[in-house]
Order: sequence, then structure tokens, then C-alpha cells
Amino acid sequence: MVESIVKEYLDQMVEDGVFPGYQLGVISADETYRFYGGYSQIYPNKKPMEMGLIFDLASVTKVVGTVSACLFLIEEGKLDLDMSVSDFFQGFEERVKIHHLLTHTSGLEADLSWRNKDKQAMRKAILSAKVREDYFEKVMVYSDIGFLILGFIINKLTGDLENYLKEKLFIPLEMKNTFYNPMDKESCVPTELTSWRGLVHGEVHDEKSFILGGVTGHAGLFSNLDDLLNYGSMLLAGGNFKGKKILSSGSIELLRKPLVSIGGQQRSLGWLISTPTKPYCEMLAHGSLFHAGFTGPSILLNFEEKKACLLLTNRVHPGRDNELLSKSRRLLHNRVFSLL
Repeated sequence: MVESIVKEYLDQMVEDGVFPGYQLGVISADETYRFYGGYSQIYPNKKPMEMGLIFDLASVTKVVGTVSACLFLIEEGKLDLDMSVSDFFQGFEERVKIHHLLTHTSGLEADLSWRNKDKQAMRKAILSAKVREDYFEKVMVYSDIGFLILGFIINKLTGDLENYLKEKLFIPLEMKNTFYNPMDKESCVPTELTSWRGLVHGEVHDEKSFILGGVTGHAGLFSNLDDLLNYGSMLLAGGNFKGKKILSSGSIELLRKPLVSIGGQQRSLGWLISTPTKPYCEMLAHGSLFHAGFTGPSILLNFEEKKACLLLTNRVHPGRDNELLSKSRRLLHNRVFSLL
């Protein structure tokens, strides 16, 4: 009964133009559900969605990749939250700490222009970004720049962000279809039809990440539903997966802990935390973790009830102007968890 009701609801979202196609994974205390439907692409021709296809995670990279890497480095004694960016890049403002970048309270702008920049110019612009006095620790400005810098720091500490995540997270979690810069484009769901790059297919959609080579702290990861279900299950199981300890219980507690609360919104390391004034699902206890990405994915985790909702969509295909999903996610979460 649960399956048919949720499937009907998702298919109606396709009919209503919220997204061309979807894959949805739902974890409850005693069962895991998988759904898919709609189309993997509608331009230049329609192709039905298939389970197993790989999606561009966009900013969900921030939590699955970058936050995970930071937790591993903290566990290894190579990083702490009060280290300054200037410890790694001389000349950067000393007051900006790792925790500022992870909670989007660094005072950095949300974004920077990627136009007319090559890789070197982009990196220079990121590392010379200025802190706004009226923003620093006063407002939460969701900043790609901050997570780009985190990616640079992780690279410095590990030698290679991608290989580090492969060794510490993807291989132990059996995430066989999670990577940067996919080799097999045909296994990927296309994103936007652009004037600059044509139909973006099997390459990172985010322009800054593309210019920087596709392996960055704010975007760049590709994954599929089964891999993300492994990731979500591991977090809900206190860092354990099939008898293996992936993350310590201390890391999981740190992940759940509210570090900043500004304007009724709370954040932990990278994640938004649901509150009475900022819920992401009325059917779950407050304290759920949530993150979304520009291309259409999102993850909602509730540790108390051991429940999760992992959504993959191609909402920017073939164009980015469709913003219906941002208004519909909470409705979907409520429908799903009202049944479980």
C-alpha cells in the first residue's frame, strides 16, 4: 500500500512538471523502499528513467564528500574546527576558521563570477575572496566559495581529495557508482541545455567546478540511488555499515550537533537542521538533517526515528528555470513519512 501511494504521488509530480524524472529511496526502521519514474531525459528525445542511472549531485557534494572528508581528517588528528584558513593559505584572513566555512558564517559572499576565467584565475579569485564585515558570524550566507576553499584544504592535507574519499568512504561503503568526472556518460542523467556547453551530459553541471576540473569541495560528485542509500544507512546506524566502522560515534554526534543558530535557522557541519520555525517535514521530529543540490537531489535524515528520504531528480533538464521542486520537497516528505 505504501509503495502504490508514494509512486502515484511521485508520478503526479512528473505530470505537474516538477521534474522530468526521479529516483527516490526511503529508509524506515524496518524497511527500505525504492521508487523511480518519469524520464531520464526529454531533450533531444525522451528516454524513460531507469533504476541505477547516475545523477549529478551538485551541492549535495558538500555533505556527502566534503563534510565526510573533514570528519575523517578530524578523526585522524589532522584537522580541527578552530584552525584558520590562513594556516593553509597565507594571506587569507586569520579570523576565518574551518567551522565558519562549514556553517556558512565566514562572511564570504555566496558566489563569484566564473565568466572569462581559466583554472588558475578561478583558484586565485577564490583564495583572494574578501570577508564582509556585515556578514561575518552575523548572517548565514550559503557560500560556494567557502566549500571551494575547504576542498583546497582537504587536497593539501590528503594529496588528493578524490582518492581520499574513495579510500575512506566510497570503497568501504560499497559506493561503486560514486565518483567525480564519470567515465561512462551514457550511464548518467543529462542536466541543462546551455549556450556555452550545449547539453551537459556526464560532466559536472556547476560552472566553477567544470573550470577547476570537476573535483571540488562544493560540487562535482556523481552518484546513484543505491550508493546514497548505503551512505544514509551508515549515518543512521551510528557510522557503521555491514559490521564495519566507517565513522566514529563521536563524528556522528558532531554531525548532528547544532553549531550555529541565526534567524531561526540552525546548521551543523554543512547540514541544515530542522527546527519548529524551519521544518523540512512536519511528520518527523525536529532535529532532522537536510541538504539539497541545484540539479535536483536532496537528502533528509532523522536520527531519532531512523528514517531518511533520498531524492534524485533532473529538475534542471533541459532548463534551470523550473523552481517547482523547491516548493514541493516538503510536501513530498510529509506524504512519504505520514505513511511510515
